[in-house]
Amino acid sequence: MNTTTERNATQQDNSTSAAEERIKTFIAIQLGQSAEGLSLREKKEKLSSKFKKVLVMMLLNFGFVVFFSISFYYDITQLSTLWFNLIIVFFIINVLFYAYQRKQLKEATSWIDSKLAENNDM
Repeated sequence: MNTTTERNATQQDNSTSAAEERIKTFIAIQLGQSAEGLSLREKKEKLSSKFKKVLVMMLLNFGFVVFFSISFYYDITQLSTLWFNLIIVFFIINVLFYAYQRKQLKEATSWIDSKLAENNDM
């Protein structure tokens, strides 16, 4: 019975450390080499500015989808259906990638918040 609970605790610790490593790696990739010397608060500020940029790019790409859709629907454009579909698929894929990046930035920021809360409690 004890070995099962110990095994479960070990697996949970391994999954937690793997998640932390994934988040740390993501932060290092997003902030580049300058991330090594930054404090947690500075990392959070930089990630929040990146979050805003990603949100703007996501909205801009979504705006392009709406623009091309309206122009195609009202026959304003001379694009063929093939080109229209390629453009729409490209911008929708961009929106999905930005949404995924936004989710990861949100997760990294909340992880930093939890680490800051841990440090303040000590």
